[in-house]
Amino acid sequence: MQVRSRARHINLDSMTFSDMLAVVPADRALQWLAGLGNWLQLCAQRRRQRKTLAELSDHQLRDIGLTREQISAENVKPPWR
Repeated sequence: MQVRSRARHINLDSMTFSDMLAVVPADRALQWLAGLGNWLQLCAQRRRQRKTLAELSDHQLRDIGLTREQISAENVKPPWR
């Protein structure tokens, strides 16, 4: 895949991550890294919440209006969903 950037052609297929950072302006790279950090935090938060729900008793689940089946279905989802 070729991208045109500032009047030069860049072949993305052979680029390393470091090469890409050299082409991308620093502020865009920092924004991307911040977004990645936020996404990773969200994934970790979902994993913790699902683990906590799985540890609740059936009585506690009934109190909050959930079933064991709903919790099982939630636990098979990947953290990004």
